Amino acid sequence: MKKIAVALLAVLLTPLFVHPEAPARPGLRSVGVVAQAAPAEEVPPDEERVPPTTDADGYLQNGWLIWEELLPAGWDPAAIFEALDLNSLADDDPKAEKVVEEFLKKWNEAPINPAVDGRAMKIPGFVVPLDFEAEKLDEFFLVPFFGACIHVPPPPPNQIILVRSRRPLEGVGTMDVVWTYGHIKAEKVDTDLGKAGYSMAADRVEVYQERQDGEGG
Repeated sequence: MKKIAVALLAVLLTPLFVHPEAPARPGLRSVGVVAQAAPAEEVPPDEERVPPTTDADGYLQNGWLIWEELLPAGWDPAAIFEALDLNSLADDDPKAEKVVEEFLKKWNEAPINPAVDGRAMKIPGFVVPLDFEAEKLDEFFLVPFFGACIHVPPPPPNQIILVRSRRPLEGVGTMDVVWTYGHIKAEKVDTDLGKAGYSMAADRVEVYQERQDGEGG
């Protein structure tokens, strides 16, 4: 069952919780200080989770901590993989396909965090347009790592936000990194491109830039 295990691990260990503010690492392409790929980080235990701060305008901030806020306390993505008992199956076992289907079903049913519903957030992320042909961008997925939903398997829905910009955006393309400001809504949304666990009517969207002090802003 090693091949199936490796395939599922590739999904599970996709860098779900690597945030756009992570420092660039050796051998990786980056935009400013924005790492476009990085090893996955483990979800911290509930007692070690640090809440984000609130800026002067009332938006929850601190980059990657905001993505962490979207995960319900106690949810462990690794538990989905561990519950499948892959070691009991051979690679050519006809049950293997059903195991993969079961994994993806559970992955797509990842719970959202109702506690964040209605909160104002300033959150960084990578852009995945829902209409790749549009000249102006008014609706897109915001995801926490480069390539999500395009080059690599998508994160669970609780790490995808469907953003609807109040003003169509020009000059913003696929996998550009932006700051998005708005009130988040805890609702699951299905699209042709994938499932989102949250939506946001964006008050404003700003291209992520590197400040003179070397940090993003």
